[in-house]
Amino acid sequence: MDVGFFRTHALTKGLTGAELERFNNVVTKMPVKAGERLCVEGASAPGLFLIRDGSVKVTKKSGKSERTLAELQGPTVLGELELLSGRPCFATVVALSDAEAYLLSVEAFERLVNAGDAVASKISRNIGRVVIDRLAETNVKLVSLMND
Repeated sequence: MDVGFFRTHALTKGLTGAELERFNNVVTKMPVKAGERLCVEGASAPGLFLIRDGSVKVTKKSGKSERTLAELQGPTVLGELELLSGRPCFATVVALSDAEAYLLSVEAFERLVNAGDAVASKISRNIGRVVIDRLAETNVKLVSLMND
């Protein structure tokens, strides 16, 4: 796997060397092809994705049409809300290009939580930071739309 990548990722900030190794042992490396769906709105969420490189598009159904919520470039993280809430996928995520990703499955995360592993606590804290950053970006966009 890639402990070096995890060492610099926002999701794994604050993990010690030993914790990074444990995290490395519970994630699955996933090569992703352009056009591949990582998550389908309303479907069961597989877990949290760390996109190392490549780009993805996040879309949400709106009536009979589909709206693009974001186009994200790696490194980024997806599926954080579903991982913590246990809810189905909020949106559909499709790879726009070939990408390299890592999956922290719901089951692997639950094992860390149930074992009382500090990795789960630190990942949860870092997910909170990601969500706060995204909410702040959304607020800026919303205010901009309201002013147009």
